[in-house]
Amino acid sequence: MIAIIPDVHGRRFWTAIKDKVDDFDKIIFLGDYLDPYYPNEKILPEDAIANFEEIIEFAKQYPDKVILLIGNHDCWSIDRRKESCRHAYVFWQIQHDMFINNKDLFKYAHIEDNVLYTHAGVTKEWIEQNNFDLNESNIVEFLNSDPKELWQVGMSRGGWYDHSSPIWACAYGDWPMSHNPFNLIQIFGHSQQINTGSKVSFCNNTCHCIDSRAIFTWDNNELKVF
Repeated sequence: MIAIIPDVHGRRFWTAIKDKVDDFDKIIFLGDYLDPYYPNEKILPEDAIANFEEIIEFAKQYPDKVILLIGNHDCWSIDRRKESCRHAYVFWQIQHDMFINNKDLFKYAHIEDNVLYTHAGVTKEWIEQNNFDLNESNIVEFLNSDPKELWQVGMSRGGWYDHSSPIWACAYGDWPMSHNPFNLIQIFGHSQQINTGSKVSFCNNTCHCIDSRAIFTWDNNELKVF
C-alpha cells in the first residue's frame, strides 16, 4: 500500500502517518512544503519551515520508504530566479539551504507499481509542445534531470505557454482539455480542491488530482482517503 501526501504548505495533516509507517510500502509527498496560505490558514512562514524540517528528518529516518517530490513553490527556494509564486522573501536563504543541504532527498517524479507521481501531472500536450520523445520507460529519468522546460507555465497559471509542465499543469485550466500520454495511472497535487479529502479525475479516470489537505492511499488499484 502506498501513502500519498499532497501539497503541505506548512500544514500538519501529514503527521497522522508517522506512527503507521509500517503499514506502507512507500510514503510519497507530492511537493510544495512551504509558502503557507497566511493569514487565511493562520500558518506562519516560520511554522512552515519547522514543519518542513520535520518532514526532512522523517525522510532521513525512513530513506527506503519516504519519497519527497518537488513542487512549483519549492523551485523558487532552490533557485530564486524561478519566480512566480507567493513567497516569504525574508526566509529565502533558510529555505534554500534546507533544499540544497538535503538535495539527494528530492526529485521531480517517481513511478511505483505502474503509477506515476509528480507535483502536477504530465500531459500529452506538454510533451507535444516540446517535441519530446517520452514514454513510460524514460519519463522519470527525464524529469529528474531537471530540464529547463519544467519551468513552462501555462496561461491558466499566468504564464505564456499553451500547456503547463509537470510542476505547473492546472486541474482547472490544463487537465480538462488534456490527455494522459502514458499507459500509467497518474496521481498529482498542485490544484487545491475546495473540500478536504476530495479529488478530481481526468482522462477516463486515469489521472487524479488530490490536492485537498488529506492523506490518500493507493492499494489494489483503488485511490481513497486515509
